[in-house]
Amino acid sequence: MANMPPPGGGYPPGGPPGYPPQGSYPQQGGYGPPQQPQAGYGPPQQGGYDAPLQQPQAGYGPPQQGGYGAPPQQPQAGYGPPQPGGYGPQPGMGGPPMGGEPQQGYGPQPGMGYGPQPGMPMGAPPMGAPMGAPPMGVPMGAPMPQLPAAGGGFNILKIVVMGAVIVLGLVGGGAFVWYGHTHPSVRIVNVTGKDGVTVTLDGEAIAKDLKNAAKENAAVVVTKNVASGAHKLEAKDASGKVLESFTFEFKSGTNGYVYAPGRAADSKTCFIVQTDEYKTINVGLGNNDRFKTLDPTKNIWELPTTIEFWFQDTPESVEIKTKKGQSSSKTVTKRALRQAACDDPDFQD
Repeated sequence: MANMPPPGGGYPPGGPPGYPPQGSYPQQGGYGPPQQPQAGYGPPQQGGYDAPLQQPQAGYGPPQQGGYGAPPQQPQAGYGPPQPGGYGPQPGMGGPPMGGEPQQGYGPQPGMGYGPQPGMPMGAPPMGAPMGAPPMGVPMGAPMPQLPAAGGGFNILKIVVMGAVIVLGLVGGGAFVWYGHTHPSVRIVNVTGKDGVTVTLDGEAIAKDLKNAAKENAAVVVTKNVASGAHKLEAKDASGKVLESFTFEFKSGTNGYVYAPGRAADSKTCFIVQTDEYKTINVGLGNNDRFKTLDPTKNIWELPTTIEFWFQDTPESVEIKTKKGQSSSKTVTKRALRQAACDDPDFQD
């Protein structure tokens, strides 16, 4: 093996350059000639072990220590501390001895090295805001700006509720109209001359103990809505005697019905449709066919037209609205169902 000592220990004089004899300390003067520094390289190597210390040359780093066992050098201005024994990191690199105070030349350059840069402590907020401060643009300690509460949810709820109310109103109004269309009204009036008449519809009483209407009196008239279709009507007097019983078909979409239970064909009481016209300008002699008597041979009638006033006279006057400066001959018509003696001259045209 190369550079192995011969038997007996130790190297012969002039052994391998740069190595002292085995088992001995370095000899003064070192081994081999000293080298001259080359341009662009580090400081010249010392002449050997225990050689005198060299002075630093301009432009070179501090000289390396003379070798093993050389006394430590004093730190020079601008240089890091001397490296012990020629070993260890270069001046200005590494750190201070463990447990010691930091020395000039140790550690990383200011602002360089590991960890965050100056002004950027660990866990700090974004740049421009000190630790614990609100975001940039808000003064330190100032309350965070509060955004106005959005009322979109309330507005949407309000719109939904209003829409539901409108829909329910439309549905309710439509249902009411539909009910009136399919359930025509029936006005029941007793003209038998006796009180206590009761009327049933399909066996269910719809008018009980009706008073006799000796003259026109809306207070003794009973009004009921009946489902369209064929129904059995039956009238009884106060003793329970059946006055009449028959089947009648009520129609949808009519103007209503009038029923006089037990009325005889030769009754002296009649029902008349009275029509009155109201005009802004009195032209002509009035309307013809003001009074139209319902068929006196019947006791139930389908009304031929719309009625506004039941068992009473029409009003003496009505309000007719016109625009200012407008000249027109508007006409308003009102109708009433009247009860009178069949030969009453006041109900004759």
